[in-house]
Amino acid sequence: MNNCTSAYHSRTAERLAQYLRAEAHRAGGTLYVRGEHVADEIDLPPKRITTLLSQLSGSVPGLEITHSTSDSPTAWRISTA
Repeated sequence: MNNCTSAYHSRTAERLAQYLRAEAHRAGGTLYVRGEHVADEIDLPPKRITTLLSQLSGSVPGLEITHSTSDSPTAWRISTA
């Protein structure tokens, strides 16, 4: 297994993590996203984005991905660690 699949499970997951890291950096370290908005940006179905966010939660070095219960049931908090 190569580093990409061991850290991110797939190239798609790695691409999502890179996108989220860049967006969090641009936002000053923390942002809130919804799957359908991210899906539009990286051309994946919203359901796939939600699945990937769940998989990446707690497993991406330098990036915290948590399901945000304070804003919306479909919102995710992304922050650089």
